[in-house]
Amino acid sequence: MTSSKTTIHKTTTWSPGPGCHGGCGVLAHVKDGKLVKIEGDPEHPMNHGRLCARVLAMTQYNDHPDRLRYPMKRVGNRGSNQWERISWDEAFDLIEKEMKQIRSEYGPESMVFNVGTGRDIYPWVCMLAYAYGSPNVMFGLTGQACYGPRLAAVATVREILPYLMPASGSKTAMTIPVMKYRNV
Repeated sequence: MTSSKTTIHKTTTWSPGPGCHGGCGVLAHVKDGKLVKIEGDPEHPMNHGRLCARVLAMTQYNDHPDRLRYPMKRVGNRGSNQWERISWDEAFDLIEKEMKQIRSEYGPESMVFNVGTGRDIYPWVCMLAYAYGSPNVMFGLTGQACYGPRLAAVATVREILPYLMPASGSKTAMTIPVMKYRNV
């Protein structure tokens, strides 16, 4: 019986879903083509080996049995949890059909194109909205989902505001004191 060796890949990663754009340095441990462990790279200038919980959990949901890996179509009533696997071509055809039906019934202005995380996709979403005929493009700030709440939580618990991300920056986290309010 042959035993495969675990290899360590020095790389960078964005934390998965919903994801951030930090690009923290990691040491990815891979065995038989599967990520088996991930740890921070102590030599990386941005995170100095520190990682957030989302990156540390990457091995748990990277190969999770419930992770969607292909398009699914509901075949039962809403809420019945009945799905069937479909091809990517069929999925795109269904999306196109639904979008055309909405435009036909309600006009192109009825569709809003929203962009959140994924700063490199903004121009493509704008072109899609233009091709569809909708002037409604919304650039949702990604910080409203993660960075703002993180700042609020840290400020509430520790009475400091972290500078950028707790895992990034210098080896000693820079902080800003929070103004204390009197109880009235």
